[in-house]
Amino acid sequence: MLSSEKKSHWFFLPVMLAGGISWVLVEQIIKPLVGRLRPTAEMGAIIVGNRNNDYSFPSGHATIAWAMAVVLSNKEPKLRWAFYILAFFISLSRIYLGKHYPGDVLAGGLLGWSIGKVSLLLDEYLKKTRKQKFREDSR
Repeated sequence: MLSSEKKSHWFFLPVMLAGGISWVLVEQIIKPLVGRLRPTAEMGAIIVGNRNNDYSFPSGHATIAWAMAVVLSNKEPKLRWAFYILAFFISLSRIYLGKHYPGDVLAGGLLGWSIGKVSLLLDEYLKKTRKQKFREDSR
């Protein structure tokens, strides 16, 4: 296998880790546990599009956007600012569209940033253990 092929295989691991961890934590654990309702028109929120019936805290969009920004900026440093600007505007759009409170987006962003960092650490750990196993097998 060529070196560039190995790199492309390892590129997707932290992306998949960040996406999977984000979804499980936000949608399966935190949102049902906290149970914060989304903003409503009765509260004065201007809601664009259909009203969601699920929970609001934390913002899943902000979480995944920031997790991906961290991972992708690590893998493609030249595009770092583009990834972070995109994550910022995705997060801002959730408030603008009336889908989340600012605290939901802030919490989602912080959670996403943390998930991105953890995904990169897991990626490094898995690379090291794989290299070590390869060395042991080649003896």
